[in-house]
This record gives sequence, structure tokens and C-alpha cells, in this order.
Amino acid sequence: MKKIIFVLFVILFTACGKKEVVVAEDCCEELRIEVARLQERVTFLEKLWEMGNVQAIEVVTPVEVETVVPKSAPAPRASAPKSTSPTTKKSTTPVSKPISTPPTPSPVAKTRTAPSSVTPGLVNLDYLRQGGEILYCIRVNEREDMYFPHYAMNQGVRFNNPIIDNQIKGYNFLVEPTEGYQGDYGITNQGVFYVSNTLIMESLRSGGVPFDNVVEIKAPFTGWNLRKMTKSGDYWIYKTQ
Repeated sequence: MKKIIFVLFVILFTACGKKEVVVAEDCCEELRIEVARLQERVTFLEKLWEMGNVQAIEVVTPVEVETVVPKSAPAPRASAPKSTSPTTKKSTTPVSKPISTPPTPSPVAKTRTAPSSVTPGLVNLDYLRQGGEILYCIRVNEREDMYFPHYAMNQGVRFNNPIIDNQIKGYNFLVEPTEGYQGDYGITNQGVFYVSNTLIMESLRSGGVPFDNVVEIKAPFTGWNLRKMTKSGDYWIYKTQ
């Protein structure tokens, strides 16, 4: 407000300085009129100033806002830990039973029962003997490495009756005449050499060799030359008569 009054007096002073006063009375009268007018203006400005302060107070005065701080919920009480006493379980120690290990079976060699010979003297068959003995061997599949009984022995076959070592290429069957076919090999009292097909097949199966159905015989009677044998039932035979 003081600034406004000061400005008015400056204006008044400036205005008076510019006018040429001719008559002193006229100047004073004009000054009185000007002062009265200025007072009215000042009064008006004061009212405006008061009204402006009131509005400013209403606008500027901060309103106290009550901030409601939410009460923090009480922290949950920690529940007391339950006593977890370990339950002792009864443990039974298993009684270890001795494990009986079956004995490892030892490989048993196949055994072929030799035929029972007939009573000496009933059948002579001297024409088949060499040095008093009847000997022979056979060959299978026309192969030089498949002479019996040598090949069968190499495959694990064992014979009860003696097998003669010929000191040349292997072994020979040693036989005496029998009544008909008996066992796996032999000679009948009619002079027929025979070898079982079972003996041949099992020996070849053990060696992983197929059978070509070819069987040949060697004997003193043949001059140790190979002769074909024929199939008769479960036997391969060679007739000397």
C-alpha cells in the first residue's frame, strides 16, 4: 500500500512541475481538487488491497490436513515350535542267511556205451580180422579232418571200450560181433559194420558243422580204402557178405 501512495505523489509532483502557475489561488484550488481525487482513489485502492489480502489469505492459508496414519497391525506372534522329539523306531537287523552256492558242475564228457560182444567162438569172421582184431574207422562229409572215432573224441565224446590208436592218422574202432545193432558202433555176427546216426549228428553239432549225409568206411577188409556206407534206420551200415 505504501508503494501505491508513493507512486501517486510522484505523479502529482510531476504534474505540478509541468504546469505554468499563473495565479496562486487557482493553483491551490486545483491542488485541493487533485488531492481530494487522489484520496478517493487511495481509499478505493485500500479497499481493493484489503479485499485482495483476504482472498490471498483464503487461497494461501494452508489447510491442515489430518493425515491418518494406519495403525500397523501387530506382528503375528511366532507360534512356539512344537516339540518334535524323534520317535525311535525299532529297527530289526536282518539276520543274513548263508547263501548256499551250488557247486559248479564240472563238464562231463559224453560217454558212448560200447556194444556187448557175443560169446567168442559163435561167429568167427576171421576174414575181417587183422592180427586177430576187427578194426575200422569212418569218414564223414568226405573231409579228411572228420574221421571217426577221432573227430568224436575231439568234440568231447568218450568211449567205454578201448579205441585203438593207429599211429598214422588217428584212431580205429575195436569191435567184436554182436547180435544185431547194439550201441553206437560195432559189427553184427552176419558181418555188417554199423555206426549210429546219433553219434555222427551230435559230434557234428558240437563242432558246428552241417551233415552232408555222406559216410564212408575204411577197414582191413577194404584194404583200408574208402567204401560208401548206406543208411538203415538210425544206423549207417556196410555189408561184407
